[in-house]
Amino acid sequence: MTASAPISVGKEVAKGTFWIYAASYGGKFFYFLSTLVLARLLSQDDYGVVGYATVVISFLDVLSDLGIGPALIYHKENPKTADTAFWLGMLIAAALYGLSWLVAPLAGWYFNDPRAIPIIRTLALVFPISAFSNIHNTLLKKNLGFRQKFLPDFIRSTSKGILSIIFALLGLGPWSLILGQLLSTLLSTVVYWRVLPWWPALHFDRVLARSLLTYGLSIVGLNGLASLLTNVDYLFVGRFLGTIALGTYTMAFRIPDLLISEFCLIISVVLFPVYVRVRDESAEALNKAFLNTLRYIALVTIPMGLGLALVARPFVLAFLTAKWMDAIPVIQSISIFSMLFSLSLNTGSLYKAQGRVDVMVKLALVRLGLIIPAMFFVIHTFGTIASVGWAQAAVATLSGTLNLYVAARMVGTDLLQVWKALQPAAISGIVMALAVFGLLTFTAAWPPLLQILLAALSGGAVYAALLYWQEQKLVLQLIHTLQSAWLRRGSA
Repeated sequence: MTASAPISVGKEVAKGTFWIYAASYGGKFFYFLSTLVLARLLSQDDYGVVGYATVVISFLDVLSDLGIGPALIYHKENPKTADTAFWLGMLIAAALYGLSWLVAPLAGWYFNDPRAIPIIRTLALVFPISAFSNIHNTLLKKNLGFRQKFLPDFIRSTSKGILSIIFALLGLGPWSLILGQLLSTLLSTVVYWRVLPWWPALHFDRVLARSLLTYGLSIVGLNGLASLLTNVDYLFVGRFLGTIALGTYTMAFRIPDLLISEFCLIISVVLFPVYVRVRDESAEALNKAFLNTLRYIALVTIPMGLGLALVARPFVLAFLTAKWMDAIPVIQSISIFSMLFSLSLNTGSLYKAQGRVDVMVKLALVRLGLIIPAMFFVIHTFGTIASVGWAQAAVATLSGTLNLYVAARMVGTDLLQVWKALQPAAISGIVMALAVFGLLTFTAAWPPLLQILLAALSGGAVYAALLYWQEQKLVLQLIHTLQSAWLRRGSA
């Protein structure tokens, strides 16, 4: 693409999001079904033990490539850079696997559960396995090759659930989730090498390595903060409320995370290389790209967040069974949290594309300064996993507003324009929520599956009608963008 051909952000984002979303949600649809099956085969305690390992590996994952992936996207094309990045990543992965053996006993002590030690050490194998395909993944993202990423991502999401069910039926308990994740990562790695037959040369340039690490280490610091923010609730729940509470919280968090947060993370993956390309066009183009992206995200996440919070009870009764009743208030609170958090998530891609990682770090520190005392307060005052979820939602409201304000200033706009971008989805979502709440109250004694079906149909109809009434031009533009992305899905 030449410099004279401006980026159509809507089409690039929609096209990239389509392929990542197809891979992620095509596979995650099966993984979602497998989660419902596993909820019946495994106990809250099983999920809690795996939760310990997941938290620890998430922290170590911050160091998994020392920011080499984003650095490779940020740097100009150079075959030697990719070669150096690959071998550097392999060295880091080997070091992390060794580090996990040292960290595991400390985690067992912190969570007061020695079962965490062997599970953490086994799950750490994900680092060397993933290292073989990290650069393939990055090169595809750098060149907006999201269509090629479809197959390996789809296989990883699909096989993880299927393999976990097989192992659970064999009676492996929490190990079924660990082995399912490791084998699915291995399958995905093999497929990445098939769809992108790139082989690293036996070349390592110290100057390039230093350049990659200089940019990447700033990303690592940010990712470290992000990991702490992502897992601080798990740390508090696991430490103070126990394994069963952590298992219930983990399951409850997974549902809105799959449906809402995953969507926004996918968009952020697409947005980073798109923002990098559009940053040199004009300030007006960047402003328009930011507001349009925010508008499109809100159109999806606001009705999803409100709707899922409303149908949490019939959903749990219909799919997870009464064994997971304690998860209902957590699903409700985390649905609202995911909705609020999603509205400011794309700002991270904007900051990185502008080279302003320092802004992201400062905002992350502000949020961290809010969430830690909030966790202390609700854990020691209420002592419930539901209160933890609502604390997350409250902090997301405050920190998200600040994040949008800073991003708006960076692109030369203000919060009024931000609100105008959110307004159609917000008003339509609130009215939809009132309608669905009334319906669920009237049908409280009806079968849960029927309640969910009626809520989805009536809520969707009300939301679409109100959105069309407010912003007919926006709806038609969105339909046209999606059609263009579909028709051009085979192009680069």
